[in-house]
Amino acid sequence: MSVEDARKHRILIIEDNKTFANLLKEVLEMEGFETHIAESLESGKRSLANSRISWDIAILDLKLPDGNGSSLIRPLRQAGTDVLILTAHGGIEEAVRCTKLGAYNFFTKPIEMEQFVVEVKRIAERRELECRLRRATGGGVLEKMLGQSRTIAQIKELVRKVAPKRVTVLITGESGTGKELVAQAIHELSGRSNFVAVNCGAIPENLFESELFGYEKGAFTGANGAKPGKIEMADGGTLFLDEISELPFSLQVKLLRFLETSEVERLGSTKLKKVDVRVIAATNRDLDKLVKEGTFREDLYFRLKVVEINVPPLRERKEDVPLLATYFLKKAEEEFGLHPLELSDEAMMLLMSLEWSGNVRELKNAIYSAAIRAETSTITPEVFVDIFDRGKTSAHLSSLRLEEVEKRHIERVLERVGWNVKRAAKLLGISRSTLYTKMKKWGIKQDIPNTET
Repeated sequence: MSVEDARKHRILIIEDNKTFANLLKEVLEMEGFETHIAESLESGKRSLANSRISWDIAILDLKLPDGNGSSLIRPLRQAGTDVLILTAHGGIEEAVRCTKLGAYNFFTKPIEMEQFVVEVKRIAERRELECRLRRATGGGVLEKMLGQSRTIAQIKELVRKVAPKRVTVLITGESGTGKELVAQAIHELSGRSNFVAVNCGAIPENLFESELFGYEKGAFTGANGAKPGKIEMADGGTLFLDEISELPFSLQVKLLRFLETSEVERLGSTKLKKVDVRVIAATNRDLDKLVKEGTFREDLYFRLKVVEINVPPLRERKEDVPLLATYFLKKAEEEFGLHPLELSDEAMMLLMSLEWSGNVRELKNAIYSAAIRAETSTITPEVFVDIFDRGKTSAHLSSLRLEEVEKRHIERVLERVGWNVKRAAKLLGISRSTLYTKMKKWGIKQDIPNTET
């Protein structure tokens, strides 16, 4: 994170040790942060109540002269402030309790300053990511096509160019990549009226024609009245034909005729009706291959793909995973009424290592499931283990990758508590014997012997 970015973040230091508080202030201001010191619980409350200032991060000492700092965690979190706890060596259990209340992390005194600054920067970077996310989702459908990859930027640019033009568009890509979102963005920017979506894979073959083209009274048994088809319903707007590859061969010529004439004829009628409909189709199959196999008309294929937009699978744009994961986590909080959640670095690394054969849809489902299962405010890799193992998803979760993530997580916890195995096991939620087994398996050894186990 650059100094320019850091200056956007305000830090409230609630610490009664003036020398230590001033040291923190000096170090953090050298990194570009704006800081303010509160020397007591009451002073911290007054700073929090100041409506003119919003605090991004609070560095909170638990032992204050006029009370326990933990009482400020909830008000700080409700104000949208991330909390870092400072505690004496003997206050580990209380610090763990504070993390369950919503604190981001805790450090025991004396702190390792370099490591502490890295953690503060990590929080600031996450807040920057969430800020970009809010900006990205504040507008229309195009802004909801989340991603910072070059591919997504190119798709957005193509959408802007093609939207005002009344040409057919074929959107290709694997299931779950967001093809309908692209179609909705084209429609929204086109200025056309209604958006009518048809899933060609969900309509029985014998009902296809009546669904698309409509029917007159008496056209068939049960047709007790006239009914317009989806094409007529989209008059003045956009017709989105999803899974176009499933369109019966017998109806393909009729759709082609409509595309060429803009005229629709209901079942049981001899009258043609002119309509103004812009057609966008989508498929997760190789239409070129289907044409060669004789199951899809070549003339219809070329008529549909006047402009083709390919949405790549998530595995080919891994740099988009953090933004998407953060977005879905916030959506899960809103939909399920959950307390603020975040993904640990190890969990994010795990998500970026997966293949995501189910693409964005699978990532969303995994994040929602993890949000429901999470027992603390920080979601760790272990939460995802059960999701992938029990769900038998197609994420192709590599046990080797998972073990590497778990190994790094255990090493980080051990380092945090000074290689105290007893405390590390408690934080990890496993027995000491299990932790020893894992350490032996992966060759995890402490640099400095610690006899307190």
